[in-house]
Amino acid sequence: MFNKKALLVTLALVSPSTLADLVISEYVEGSSYNKAVEITNTGDSAITLDGTDLAVYFNGATTTTARIPLTGALAAGQSLVLANPRADASIKADISSGNINFNGDDAVALERDGQVLDLVGIIGTDPGSAYTDGGKSTKDMTLRRIPGSVAGSFDFSQWQAFAKDTFDGLGCAGVSACGSSTEPPPVAWQCPANITPIPAIQGSGDRSPLVPAGSYQSADKVVTEGRVTQVTTGLYKGFFLQDGAGDGNPATSDGIFVFTGSAPDPSIKPGASVCVEGLVKEYYGFTEVAMDRYAFTADDLPAVHTTDLVIGDNVAQSLEAVEGMKVRLTADSDMRVTRPFSYDYSASRSNMELAHGGPLYQPTQLFPALTSQASELAAANQARTLYVETDQKAPNGVIPYFPGLDAQQGYIRVNDRVENLEGVIGYSYSNYRLVADNQITAADFVHLSDRTSAPAITAKGQLRVASFNIENFFNMAVGGAPNPLGQNRGATTAADFALQQQKTVNALLKIDADVVGLVEVENNGFGDDSAIHSLLSALNAELPADKQYAVVTPAEAGTVGGDAITSMIIYR
Repeated sequence: MFNKKALLVTLALVSPSTLADLVISEYVEGSSYNKAVEITNTGDSAITLDGTDLAVYFNGATTTTARIPLTGALAAGQSLVLANPRADASIKADISSGNINFNGDDAVALERDGQVLDLVGIIGTDPGSAYTDGGKSTKDMTLRRIPGSVAGSFDFSQWQAFAKDTFDGLGCAGVSACGSSTEPPPVAWQCPANITPIPAIQGSGDRSPLVPAGSYQSADKVVTEGRVTQVTTGLYKGFFLQDGAGDGNPATSDGIFVFTGSAPDPSIKPGASVCVEGLVKEYYGFTEVAMDRYAFTADDLPAVHTTDLVIGDNVAQSLEAVEGMKVRLTADSDMRVTRPFSYDYSASRSNMELAHGGPLYQPTQLFPALTSQASELAAANQARTLYVETDQKAPNGVIPYFPGLDAQQGYIRVNDRVENLEGVIGYSYSNYRLVADNQITAADFVHLSDRTSAPAITAKGQLRVASFNIENFFNMAVGGAPNPLGQNRGATTAADFALQQQKTVNALLKIDADVVGLVEVENNGFGDDSAIHSLLSALNAELPADKQYAVVTPAEAGTVGGDAITSMIIYR
């Protein structure tokens, strides 16, 4: 440990060559708060620590908000240990600091007057989850400097690697006493012979049988093994693992999600055979293994085959039976579009919503509010819903798994049956989610209720009345008048506005109603620079004089209410 008597040593001015003897000799990135750094004086004379700091650069940053000043002196051959205050009690720290809270993707530097003396990681470079090389990593490992190596830059060849939560080298008297560079102990954890198969972890219910009732995690850690089917860094943090052989029971899933807490090691890729250890957890209904450590295993596991999604009488139960597995939607799956690709407020991202057997109805469309029938339909709706996701949030106007989206040919309609889409089944925000990982074409959206050239209108009556949501029709992009909130919720370019306006005009011409209630019109008045004036001018240019429209204008023809949008009525 740090020699407190060294504080009494009288020191001369420290030379640059002496500073080169001050090194980071050990780095611990373990479970939970088990984070520690050891600094050693490898020279033959004492070194003052005044003006020296240990700094942490988070996530590729070039500046730091976590800096620990060091003071006093460090005698020749002695070490100083800095650790998180909540680290394992076996770590005897000379300095406890909450700033010792780095992860594998953070750089840790020993600095003196702005000069980097030594470091672990690379300042200004974010590696994703960890710096890795040849089985060594700055995540879930202990690194110990090889005696005689040169400090100043980070090179894995200068470090021995030890298993996660190895603390026995901290505080030794010099680097050489921390271990042998010629015969380092085993680095990698080895997968044991006896493992718990994935189906046994999943069980046949909606919770793992290994997680006691009333608890959210298992009492003991499990070890399981399988092939990686998908790696996720956005929607979920971890990877999906599947038993290629399975147990032959369709009620127990052969796949499971492995939670890593941050982006997984880049060497973990689909197809890899991986063994993991950790607690089984029920995370808001999603069964997962919270990984503590892992090992790559022999590449002799059975290959994973994509399973056709089969839906029985209980849709939610059918999806639970394949939670974590790689599946494919088929005609027999009968998953239909109930909401095309758009913003999902619960998940704060764009996605598409499917429902087994047909689109969902709002309960109050069929039953009075607050009745038992409305409540039962709401529950039934959720039970037969499947959201289609991608790992990363999709840019506006892009469906990653359907690059052929086109308003005229490759379109998506409510009640389309989706086929041949593949992905893994996850669960979040109280719903099952298919995390798609392939691409499909327009032919895979089977139009069960295709477009018609015009709406079917009864011959009875003399007046046609319609309503039409024109989806945030804003003309701000072409210099329209301001609205009460100064917001543009519609087209952002003149080209996009022209396209939206022409499509709206085409639809109104086909509707051919005498009175139309328009919803989501920009609330910027009724003048020549208003959105409604622009729409009516374009619409009437396509019509004879006896078919043209006007808009119902209030007595005071300004904005209507205080929102950015309003409703308006046009009539012949």
